[in-house]
Parts: sequence; C-alpha cells; structure tokens
Amino acid sequence: MSTPHDRQHLKIFATRSGRDLAQRMCEHIEMPLGQAETVQFPDGELLVKLAEDVRGRDCYVVASTCFPVNDSLMELLVYIDCLRRASAKRITAVIPYFGYARQDRKDEGRVPITAKLVANLIVSSGCNRVLCVDLHAAQIQGFFDIPVDHLTAAPVLVEHYAQIKSDLGDCVIVSPDVGNVKVANMFASLLGFDMAIIDKRRQSGTKVTVKNLIGDVKGRRVLMFDDMISTAGTVAEAARVAMEEGAVACEFIRTDLGAKKVFVLHDRELYGKGIADVFRKSAEASGMQVVGFEGIDPKASNYRSLVTKIRAAGAEAVFFGGTTQTNAAQVLKDLRAGGAKVPFVSPDGTFERAFIEAAGKDNVTKEQGGVYITFGGLPSDQLTGLGADFVKRYKAKHGELPEAYAVYGYEAARVLLDAIDRAESKDRASVIAAVAATKDFTGALGTWSFDANGDTTNRMMSVNTIENGEFKFVKAVGGAPSKAE
Repeated sequence: MSTPHDRQHLKIFATRSGRDLAQRMCEHIEMPLGQAETVQFPDGELLVKLAEDVRGRDCYVVASTCFPVNDSLMELLVYIDCLRRASAKRITAVIPYFGYARQDRKDEGRVPITAKLVANLIVSSGCNRVLCVDLHAAQIQGFFDIPVDHLTAAPVLVEHYAQIKSDLGDCVIVSPDVGNVKVANMFASLLGFDMAIIDKRRQSGTKVTVKNLIGDVKGRRVLMFDDMISTAGTVAEAARVAMEEGAVACEFIRTDLGAKKVFVLHDRELYGKGIADVFRKSAEASGMQVVGFEGIDPKASNYRSLVTKIRAAGAEAVFFGGTTQTNAAQVLKDLRAGGAKVPFVSPDGTFERAFIEAAGKDNVTKEQGGVYITFGGLPSDQLTGLGADFVKRYKAKHGELPEAYAVYGYEAARVLLDAIDRAESKDRASVIAAVAATKDFTGALGTWSFDANGDTTNRMMSVNTIENGEFKFVKAVGGAPSKAE
C-alpha cells in the first residue's frame, strides 16, 4: 500500500504493451496510473505526451518489448526520452519481456549482437535503471552500463508444482535446449525431479531441428520450463501429423477392415504414444471398442505374455504406435507365433524395408492377418509428373524403387536449389528467407507451398499394405496436391 509521500513522488507510466500489467500493479499498491498518451501517425511515427507533471519525481515505465517488437521498443525509447526532457529525477524501465534477447552472442560469422544494441539504446535514451523478468540469458544484465534488477518467477512456479507434486507421478524436468540447462537443473533440484536435455539446432527464426535427447523420459510426465515460444510451429506440426495419422488408421480399421474391437499398443515414446492416444480417442468416438491400451518395453526380447492378453481380449485388430527401431517387428512376430491372425496397423515409423526384413515375409502376409501402414504422403510408385520421372531415373540407376522418404529428400534438395536461385544474395540468411517464402512450388510431390509456420500445405496421406515382401499402395486419403506435369 502506498503512502501520501509515495503518491507525491512516485509515478508509474505504461506503454501500450504494458498497460494491463501496469494497471494491475497500480491497483495492488493503491496508486493511480500515470496519465500519458501515445499517438501514432499514419506513417508509423510515435508521439508520447505526458498529461501530468513529473519534475523531480521517481518515474517507472512498464513496457514489454514484445510483438510488434520494433514498435514496442521504439515506444519505450520515446517514453524514456520524454520523461528525461520533462525533468524526471530517476527513470526505471520495467521490461517483463525483453525483445531481441535471443541475439545475445555471435554464434556464427557476420551476425550482430542485437541484445547489446538494444541495451545501449535504452541507456542512451536516458534510462537510469532497468528491471527485467527471467531474461533469455542472464549475461544480458552485463550489456547495460546502469543498474539492472533481474527478477525471476521461479518461486511462484516452484510453489505451484510443489503443491501438486503428488498428482504429477513419475515426472522429469526437460531443458528445451542446452542453454537452458541451468534453469532446468534449478527446478529439478527444488522439486526433487530427474532432468533431461534436448539438444536442438536453430536453422532460422522459425525453425529448429532436434538432434538428441539426453536423459530418460519414456512413459514419464514431462515438465518443460522455457522463457519464450514464438510460433510453436514445430510442436503444432508434430501434433497435427500425429492426429492425422491416428485418425486415418482408426477410420481404415473401422470401415475397410470392419474391425469392431481393437487392442492399442505404443512404445512409450513421444511420437508413438502420441499417435496411439489420438487413435484411441478416434476409435472411442467412432464407436469402436478399445479392448486394451498398453505401452511396451522396446528392449524386451519377446512379448508372448502380451499376445496372450490380446487374444483373451478378443481383439479383431492391433494398432501399434511405434517404429521399426522400437521393436515393432518383434511385436508382430510374437503376435503371429501366438496365433493372433489379426490385422496389424501402424504409422509411418514402420514404412521401410527394414521392418519387412526384421518381421519376416511369412508374418506380414494377408493369410496371417495382414499388415497396414499409414504414411504422410504417397508411396513412390504412386507419384505422377516430376515425381514419377524421379522414380523412373532412380530405378534405372539403382535397380529398385526408392523408399518413400527418399523422394522427400529429393524434393527438399530441389526446394533449396530453387531458393538459392531466388535469393536476393547468396548468404545464409537470404537463402533461408527464400526457402520460407516458397509458394506454389511444382515438384515431385505435386504443387504446394510453405505456410506461415513453415509447414507444407500438402495434406496427402495414404494407407499401404505388404504383399510378396513388398509394400503395396491401398488407398489415398486427405487433401491431394495438384499434379505436377
């Protein structure tokens, strides 16, 4: 609660991005929000005008330099300059979200350290002190030549998760990247959880590639503390693919195979269990009976006891959310050895010859129940136009059809070469920007584009089976791209 002295000598202002937070701060300490307005001219220029006297007063400006980052940053600088020229005694910038924080070092040649530039701009505008919350990198404090108060929301988060710890079960704290390990370790220590680390590589402002996962997360609840998410495009795309493959497999089992009872297995991995979860929800919504839902140990030598359970449940089909690498072939072999002659359906993690070889040709036949695999696209022998031309040339050179994902590799190379031709200059940033701007690209997969998240507009999917030891196309589902002639 403020005193009459505070109300006389303390003033709290806010930019447009910080107005809601500042209003709640003022209500909490029972002080009025400082009166000022920001006017934006038609050409984008900003004018800040104070509506009360600030001479000799201690002034705070609440401003998150969030989207639109450049406008928000410029408004903060103009506010600080306005307060300085109005003879404020001290100016403190309260910045809950610090824009350009990712650019805190030179991780390659010929790139700026923009976080330092922003710090210089704030200091040069006349700011006397900065208050930030959970900076992307703690070393950004050192970029300022004025005092910095670096606050953290960790105590609030720890208190919350400590209260519900018993409900979380077997939980692991995952650091979303190597740079966040110290934060993840702090949460893991305070909450008494194990920790895992994701090793990722940023390819552009919107794309990252996950290289490795260090630690054990199988079958466990994951808590991930990160300080910023821009588009969540990677997470959203992974979820979309999982949902589509799970739903497609469910519909195929129900309508094409006519099964009413299904036993769902998964490998306890993020990909496999995610698809299995979607499959179960789709099956239950469609009226199919899920007679079992279990995770397997991918390192087990056999699954005979599980087969006994599947047969006892009266399953008319088995769906396995997993990959060749998580022992899908062994699951299938034990099903057949145990006399379970029911359709075995799985996502595209088994759409490779290695699966057929590991399972054995005798176990994948229709006489044994059949194997059906969903795939996010068309198999190579169903492509037309430029895709068919590539497959023909590949077969002539290698004596066999390319695996489905080999065509994707070819398409990716063509997109990159096209982007290099279109790029304004041949530097890395320009080429990446040209790739992201790919629209109506006519290639081996048809005619498609990248959307705002960097995801393909190609929504074609297919169901495939195995005959005579080879994959065979069954049907296409989803939105087909235009044919490339």
